[in-house]
Formats: sequence, C-alpha cells, structure tokens
Amino acid sequence: MITPRFARSFIRSYGFERTKVLRSKFRRLFDRFLDRTQDVELARGLRMRLNMDIDRQNFVFWYYEEEEPQLQWVIRTLLPVGGTMVDCGANFGLFGTLAMHFKGARVHFIEPHPRLAETVRQQCAQNFYSQLGTVHEVAGSDTNGEAKFFLNPGRNDGTHSLLETPGQQRETLTVKKQRLDELLEREKVAHINLIKIDAEGHDYEVLLGLGAWVTPEKTDCLYVEMAHEHQQEIYDMLTANGYVPYVSRRLYIDDMRKEYRKGNLTPWFSRATDCTGRNYLWCAKDSTYDKFMAQVVQY
Repeated sequence: MITPRFARSFIRSYGFERTKVLRSKFRRLFDRFLDRTQDVELARGLRMRLNMDIDRQNFVFWYYEEEEPQLQWVIRTLLPVGGTMVDCGANFGLFGTLAMHFKGARVHFIEPHPRLAETVRQQCAQNFYSQLGTVHEVAGSDTNGEAKFFLNPGRNDGTHSLLETPGQQRETLTVKKQRLDELLEREKVAHINLIKIDAEGHDYEVLLGLGAWVTPEKTDCLYVEMAHEHQQEIYDMLTANGYVPYVSRRLYIDDMRKEYRKGNLTPWFSRATDCTGRNYLWCAKDSTYDKFMAQVVQY
C-alpha cells in the first residue's frame, strides 16, 4: 500500500539533478494511488489541505519549495517579523500562509474566486492563523463594482482572470472588484512591508487602484508579475514613484542547489534595467531593502 507520506518522502529524496525524468514518472505513478484530498505538513508545524486534482496544489504537495522559490526567498529574507503583507491574487493562499508561519506577519489575502477564497480561510483556520490572516473575496482593480471573472477550464487554477481571452469560450463568474487603497484604509492598515501582485494580466489596474500606497512612505517592497501587457507602464510608474527594480531569475530547486555548491547563496535576482523580465521585486530606493539587494546581486 502506497501511503502519502511514503510517496512524498520518496519523491523529495530521489536523485534530484540526475533523475528528473524518473522523478516525474514516479510522481505520476504514485499520484494514481493517493486520495484526492491531502492534508500535508509542508514545513514543520505548517499544514495545508490540498486538492490533488488541481495542478498547482498537486505540485505543491510534492515539492512546495519549487513553487515560485524567488518569492519564498523574499518572504523569508526581506519580510520583517510581525510585518504586514498584501497577497493580491492569493489563489489557495500558499505565499501569505508562509508569511504568517515563518514571520508571524499580518496578511491581507485578495482573492475573488469564491472556492479559492474559502480554501484560504480554511488554511488560516487549520493553522490557527485566523487572527493574522484576513480574506477579502474581491478582485483588486482601479475601480469599484462588479466584473466578469473568466475561469480557466480544467485543472489549472492559476489562470482565472478578469481579462477575456480572445477566441476562447470560458465559463464566467460575477465577482466584486475593489480599489485596494479604499480597502486598506477601511482595514486601518498603517504601513505595508510587502505587496505581492499576481492578477493574471490585471496587475497594472491593481497598482492604479492602490493609489498613494505605491510610494516608499507607505509600502517598502512590491513583488509584481509583469508577463502581460502594460509592462512598460508598470516599469515607468514604479520607477517614477521611487522604487528600484530587481528581476527574478528563472531558477528552480535543482538549479539552486548547483548555485549553492558554487558558493552563491542568493541567486534569485539580478538588477533590472528594462521591463523584459517576468517577475520583479521593487524596493524603495535607498531603503535598507534596496541596499541589501544591491549587495545580494553582486554574488
């Protein structure tokens, strides 16, 4: 009988760099024998309930460290203990939950999908973090009101969006959209240490709706996906507002281990001079964060 604990331990310890193909085959084989809902301890003391029929959650079950390791590094390294984070595009809540677990951070989760928002609430309750995490079942935007939310068909929960895909017929939900500056004022937030924005092409509108929060006086760092249109507008806005960009390098766990063996302990970012990358960390210019990152990217 293949147990979830055995299957996960086997995959996580099985010849990482030299056997990627075999590792993937074993994962698919073991996956067939596992219950479709799994309660797993991702890190010591941190439990999450994962839906194995959803690709992203299935992947996190096997090796959560490979889910945007650059952002995980930012949370563990830059987010101060007891700080405040806004997780916009929270999905099932992984990154905000890591911030609560490792840093005792106060996290505002922004997630418009009703099922995913409820999943985040359950993750908070399961780990007794309900006093730290607040779930806002809205889509961050530059206006208030209602909007069509286009759902990705199938197993991929990571590409639901307010943007319609031309030529594709997609199921829709009606969701509430909200300017986040008004939401943060209502929640009496005084200062933000980290905002993560992954809104599947709606990122520029989210930034517009943050208003005065996109300034170093109110927000220390932003981690923004810039893979869709408006890359240049986002780049110009944040640069003009006093932030310095660091672009994430597309490294995964196997590559990271190789870097570590060469003595490079911080390989995740390089200094950006344009907007051609995908995910960017923006630090308030001349802040402690910026000075630290300027040192980090030299190695």
